[in-house]
Amino acid sequence: MEAIQFSGLNALNDDEKEILNQVCSGCYDKVKMLLHKEQTAVNVNIKTFRQKGDKKKYSVTLRAIAPATPSFRSSSYNWILANALHEAFDKLEHEIRRELKK
Repeated sequence: MEAIQFSGLNALNDDEKEILNQVCSGCYDKVKMLLHKEQTAVNVNIKTFRQKGDKKKYSVTLRAIAPATPSFRSSSYNWILANALHEAFDKLEHEIRRELKK
């Protein structure tokens, strides 16, 4: 099982893909630590919307999957890709913490 799986990459340019890899690799470690599972996988789905000329709006949906735990989902959207990713990972971490407290 791959650690991080991406979909929707064909809508991104090389700079955006580099930002995506940097943010996801850093945040993935936090998610894996929270779930206490080595076989944790995170699916990252990126959609872009062009509304004003060259400017893109990014929609990010995350799903964390680990054995013997429920799957967790979060989503976010923003005009800046890094902000959308950070917001989605923050929501995902919050969801995991809340569920594991039960």
